[in-house]
Amino acid sequence: LTRALEALLEAADEAADGEAAARWRAKLDTLGTDRAWLALGHRAWRLLTLDEAMAYFRKVAERGDVEAMIALADVLRQMDSVHEAYDWYLKAAQQDHAGAMLTVGELLFGWSLVDKGALWLERAREHGHPRAAQVMAERVDEALRRAERLGDDETAARFLARLRSLETVPAHRLLAARAYAEHDDHEYELWLRRVFPIIQKSLED
Repeated sequence: LTRALEALLEAADEAADGEAAARWRAKLDTLGTDRAWLALGHRAWRLLTLDEAMAYFRKVAERGDVEAMIALADVLRQMDSVHEAYDWYLKAAQQDHAGAMLTVGELLFGWSLVDKGALWLERAREHGHPRAAQVMAERVDEALRRAERLGDDETAARFLARLRSLETVPAHRLLAARAYAEHDDHEYELWLRRVFPIIQKSLED
């Protein structure tokens, strides 16, 4: 029934039939299933009625639905309510959603909470997120460069050590690029050589 009402509402929207759209929307709302409210939330989001989208997603998120948590967080972020969005991403991450883990890690890095951010990015990688290793390497490299620009040698050394400890292709590539820029041929060759075994192993797996 929910799928049928979704289809009727979508057809009414495409035909710009406001009366029919209002009728099918009301029926979906009255139906009151998680799927119905998610459908109405996504429709409201497409129409940029963000308060309405947020209200529907919140109903479902508060019942523990991970998809709704992430949708609600995305809308909140679009509305610049980043800290509340973080809370919902975190709830989804705690339910082992790899994409939410990645977002939590990125937000924490953005707030200079590097150690906590690194933990969540590592968890995202362990849960198989395809971008986690790349994001981890990039965020550590950004923190390293920021410390170098500020002349904070101690912090820069700590981030360089963290980057060197990452056994991932993105980290090794960044270290190779750093060595190349510094005309350190030995380090450049070292990091390039370390990339190939990891690639080979991933292909074998």
